[in-house]
Amino acid sequence: MNDFKDGVPVCLVCLRSLDAPSTQVARSTRRKNTALSLPYPEQQMPLKRVPCLGKEQGCRDSFCPTRCRKSAQKQFHWMCCVGRVKASQRTAYFKFVQYDWVQSGVDYSDTAMLGLRIVAQVFCAHRLRRASLEEAFEPYAQLICSPITSFFFTYLLTGGMPTGSSSSAATAEHAAAFVTCKHGPLSIPAVRAAYVQRTRDKDTFCLTTLDLLHNAFDMNPEERSFVHARRWSELMGAVLLNGQERSPPSPYEVHREHVDSLTDGRRAMRAFEAEVFQTSSVKDVSNLLCNSRGQGIYRVGCLFNHSCEPNLNAQYSAVNDETLTVVALRDVKAGEELTIRYIDASFPLAVRQQQLLEHYLFECRCTRCVAQRRGDACG
Repeated sequence: MNDFKDGVPVCLVCLRSLDAPSTQVARSTRRKNTALSLPYPEQQMPLKRVPCLGKEQGCRDSFCPTRCRKSAQKQFHWMCCVGRVKASQRTAYFKFVQYDWVQSGVDYSDTAMLGLRIVAQVFCAHRLRRASLEEAFEPYAQLICSPITSFFFTYLLTGGMPTGSSSSAATAEHAAAFVTCKHGPLSIPAVRAAYVQRTRDKDTFCLTTLDLLHNAFDMNPEERSFVHARRWSELMGAVLLNGQERSPPSPYEVHREHVDSLTDGRRAMRAFEAEVFQTSSVKDVSNLLCNSRGQGIYRVGCLFNHSCEPNLNAQYSAVNDETLTVVALRDVKAGEELTIRYIDASFPLAVRQQQLLEHYLFECRCTRCVAQRRGDACG
């Protein structure tokens, strides 16, 4: 959501960046003069930005080709376009976007924006295509869900997470702390501090934002009754359980790959990057290779279960065309369950278990985890 609030130009449908490489460099480095020395500026090939049809009425949303704009209008943007709604709806929508989404130490802004997108899709089907509310919501009712109160994310609040190269003492200490937080997350000082520093709880958080959502979409009594507090809480939980983060190639990355193929292009780009590192706050090329982030729920991708020794690797298209490619990591036997990994499987057992329990609400019992538990018990 931060990219949305900061006005980073991306297609609202496929998340492809609509920036020119030089513009992105200027924003990333906060130095316009740095962008002026970008090698081969004549080779820049930014995508054409197609504005919303409601631009003259105040909608600032953009798309890449006209196809994405048409798709958005049918799927969700008819509900979200601030250029076509009443002033009271526009006010509620902007309050929703600007709301303080940090709750109990965790930023739920991306979760909320995807939740709003889902509700918008439901109401486009209901109001435009005359589907019943139950029929319109049916695709999302299939998703595994849990109220947002189920999630604690203590691993984001405590810090000092062991890695595969950490000492056995550090790993053992974390394993003991995980046992404690599993039975009572609020017993962890950092977690307890995040929860008590604010007066609102998660139930208040849900009710307040639900009221903004009701008003932003000008829901009638029947619609408000359907999108009730429990459903909104579970919908945000469904996003947490099923969502995939997407970060499409930045304009700089596309420009860099193109220039690298030119005579002396690779040397020129590396010299430019060295200058950027010396004169700006950007100290790593990864800061230039990422321009925007978003989330999506991919109906096929979220059907795969997790294993710390998966037999598949799910890859999303580098051009961000929403194509999911599944690659077998080894020979798969007939009847064998197809699995992917949800987290970094190189982490120690206790770290993997904690992240899976707190983010995905299950304890992993894959063959690797079972074997490591037995080894720890014998040791």
